[in-house]
Amino acid sequence: MAEIIKSEQLYRLYYDICCRLGAPEEEAEVVANCLLRADLRGLYTQGSSVFPYLVELVEKGLMNFDVPFGVINDQVSMAVVNGGFGVGSVMATKSMNLAIEKAERSGIGAVWLQHGGDFMMASNHVLQAIDQGMMGIVMRNGSPLVAPFGGREKFFGTNPISFGVPSENKHPIVVDMASGSFHKGRLLWPPEISGRCRRGIWSTVTAITPMMPPVWLSIPVIASPIWMAASSPWGIKAMVGQCWLS
Repeated sequence: MAEIIKSEQLYRLYYDICCRLGAPEEEAEVVANCLLRADLRGLYTQGSSVFPYLVELVEKGLMNFDVPFGVINDQVSMAVVNGGFGVGSVMATKSMNLAIEKAERSGIGAVWLQHGGDFMMASNHVLQAIDQGMMGIVMRNGSPLVAPFGGREKFFGTNPISFGVPSENKHPIVVDMASGSFHKGRLLWPPEISGRCRRGIWSTVTAITPMMPPVWLSIPVIASPIWMAASSPWGIKAMVGQCWLS
């Protein structure tokens, strides 16, 4: 019989393991919160099932905790940052915070993050902007995993992209998607769950202050890879339409 684990216990597990891997308390909190938010939104492939992969990257030195956040080009509304192969969730969180600061001053903030690592669920960082009453856009590239149309060899990364806007009601509009037909995190699930299914380099985060009152439309997060072909166009349609309304 499956054991039910409380969210507080899962958070503590993530936090403690990150600390054992050398994370400062603040960075352990960021990673634990990002992973737990993915789990609580039902996107386990970006939470519990992908956590061993994150641990492996840190143990192999492909991502590292306690890495300086190096701004190498700082302008009024944009910046370029060298993440120094730090842990992706940490570097993406800091990048979005910087984008939000710039958006508060100039109306838009865009931050390009080099060597930022895999930051798991992209919408984690869109939600940072939404929490501040702003629109948010997050995307990144990655290692080749997806074959082009008509091809058999992997060539493109899954290149996840997420965007969202605040709402007057409880739920904002959030779209979170990638170009693959399913998430590799599903391969880590046990067979009874997964059924037949048995390193990012560049990232971009943008925060935009809303020019108009918050939107009224509310749709659920588009996250399931199985729905990707059908849901992605509708999510894009909703977002483009809302930008015109604004």
